[in-house]
Amino acid sequence: MLKVLRVTGNSMSPILLPKDLIVISTKCKNFRPGEVVVFDCKILGLVVKRISSNAKGVVQLRGDNPRLDSSVCNKDLDIRGILGKVIGIWRSPFRIKRVKRKLY
Repeated sequence: MLKVLRVTGNSMSPILLPKDLIVISTKCKNFRPGEVVVFDCKILGLVVKRISSNAKGVVQLRGDNPRLDSSVCNKDLDIRGILGKVIGIWRSPFRIKRVKRKLY
């Protein structure tokens, strides 16, 4: 099954930016280091991270942005917490910024 989610943070920058849409496959059950996944964290909710290691049902995750860290990074996590693997990214070419203008 496929799911579409919106990115909200900068921890995976520059690969993923806030407001990007990601497509994840929830059918995938084999995960390898280097793949980007969505992990269901009880405290933080859904987080998008890259697998740094995977052994015997335990994974470690990390973000791509070296300036940011998360409480789920570099800790042994149960692989069953992975909701799915990111298989697609859509970034809008039109990032709208609201500009406050004076009305005369």
